[in-house]
Amino acid sequence: LHEITSRCKNIEELNLGQTQLSNGSLALLASLPSLSRLELMSLPIEDKMLAFLTQNLRITQLSLHRCHTLTPSGILIGLLQLPDIEFLCLKETRVSDDVSEI
Repeated sequence: LHEITSRCKNIEELNLGQTQLSNGSLALLASLPSLSRLELMSLPIEDKMLAFLTQNLRITQLSLHRCHTLTPSGILIGLLQLPDIEFLCLKETRVSDDVSEI
């Protein structure tokens, strides 16, 4: 991922679903200023990393499908930092009605 983020600064869409990337590697995504669509299906992403990414990227489309390690409150905190979000996939996450009412 380091090679991609250092050489391909204009990437707008990136699908990292079902890879074996660590949270530390995901931090490299913050160096992609044009990234607007991010697919993280089935990654063991932590709440703190989601918050970091949403603070540092202007994501409009985000898929967290099967990201079972994220907590409902961690997802909410991340989403509150994405005012321009247009597409969101929370399929098979731990989100419930309680989170959507906060």
